[in-house]
Amino acid sequence: MITPVQSPINVNVKAAQPIKPQAAKTVSFGKGYSEVINDALHLSGGFEKLSKAKPLQKFAQFLSTKNAFTHLLVMDSALISSTYMLRTAKNKKIPKDQKPAMLINDALVWGFSTTCTYLLDNKLNNLAEKTIDRFVKANKGSTHVMEHLDDYVKGIKNIKSLVVAGFIYRYVGPVIMTPIANKISKKVKEMKQAKDNEQVNTQSTNIKKA
Repeated sequence: MITPVQSPINVNVKAAQPIKPQAAKTVSFGKGYSEVINDALHLSGGFEKLSKAKPLQKFAQFLSTKNAFTHLLVMDSALISSTYMLRTAKNKKIPKDQKPAMLINDALVWGFSTTCTYLLDNKLNNLAEKTIDRFVKANKGSTHVMEHLDDYVKGIKNIKSLVVAGFIYRYVGPVIMTPIANKISKKVKEMKQAKDNEQVNTQSTNIKKA
């Protein structure tokens, strides 16, 4: 008769404990990148909280019926631009008198580029529809294309929006708006300097009268 051998290993199985959510921590991405990425994460967290508001959710549902991909590109640009502006405002290496010009430039470029992106994207809708019609006619004999036609149509429209947004945000906006932003910031600086001089003159006059 064979005596069963007892295992020397005692296994204690405990009931699974619920995992407690940990507080958000600053994540390290390496020297030179951590602050920028964490600022972007904090901003995106703010956008996430904002997106849970019911009025904004209803507005998002309305926008999703048309040009959803364009809206996504604009939101991405808003996150990037706001990150740039936050980093500029917090950067101690940038002289204070230069920060207004940089902030004005970022804001104007984003606003101008966003407006132009929507306008041009809508203007090119007819061109996209013509391209889709040509694509369908050229691939009528393809079973694969016909079965996945909706995906191809979405792809063509998304490429159109992506090219428009990339061209305007990365080239047209900065080229056109940077000189205008420089003029505005120069004017603001001159007005501030004039106000400071006026205050100094007023103080000097008061001192003389005393």
